[in-house]
Amino acid sequence: MIERQLKTFKKEATLESLSSQELKAFITDPHAQGGLGLSPENYEDAMRFADLQFGKNTLTNANFFFVNRIGSMGETSILGCLIGALILIYTRIGSWRTMLAMAIGAYLCAFLFEWGATHLGPYGGAFNPAKFAFPPYKHFLLGSLVFGLVFMATDPVSSPALKGARWAYGILCGGIVIVIRTINPAYPEGVMLAILFGNVFAPLFDQIALHWATKVRYARKKILVH
Repeated sequence: MIERQLKTFKKEATLESLSSQELKAFITDPHAQGGLGLSPENYEDAMRFADLQFGKNTLTNANFFFVNRIGSMGETSILGCLIGALILIYTRIGSWRTMLAMAIGAYLCAFLFEWGATHLGPYGGAFNPAKFAFPPYKHFLLGSLVFGLVFMATDPVSSPALKGARWAYGILCGGIVIVIRTINPAYPEGVMLAILFGNVFAPLFDQIALHWATKVRYARKKILVH
C-alpha cells in the first residue's frame, strides 16, 4: 500500500514540488521502486550538471556573459571577448572568417550531438548521456571557447593565410572542441588542443586553397582567350 502511494506521488508530483531529500530519493531509488536508479555517489555531480544545463541558482546565462563568476576577466567575460573581437577585426589583426568559421563549426557539432541525444537510440535518446543534449549555445558561455576563437585561433603565424583555408580551419577547430568536451570525460575543455590540432593542418589548407584558386583563375583565363 505504501509503495503504491509512493509511486502515485512520484507520478503526480513535479520536480519543482519535491524537497531536496525527496528529489534525492527519487533519483537514487532503484527502477523497481519508481526511481531513476542513479548511484548515490554520482548524485551531487548530476545535480550540479542539471543546475548548469538549466541555468539555476548562480549559473545563469547572464552571469556567464557578464563575467559574474570566478576567473580572469579577459577570458571569462563573453562581452569582453566580443569587444576584443571587434578591435581585432577593425585593426585587421584577426580574421573574422576564422572567428565565424570556428563558431559555426562548434555550434553545428553541438547541435548534432543534441539532436542525436534527443532523437536517436532505442528509447528516443532517453538513456544517452545528458551532456550529449547540452544546449549548443551554452558551449559559448562556458570555458574559453569564445576567448580561443577570438584571440588564439586567429594567430597570424600559425593560422592559414588564405581566405578559403581560414573557413576550413575554423570549422575544423570548432568541431573538435565540441567532440573533446562531449566525448572525452577526462578533458572537459578542449579549446587549446583543438586549435593546436588545427594548426597542424593549416599549411595543408593553404595549399589546397592556393591550388583551387590557381585552377579557377586558369580556367577563367582559358575562357577569355577562347
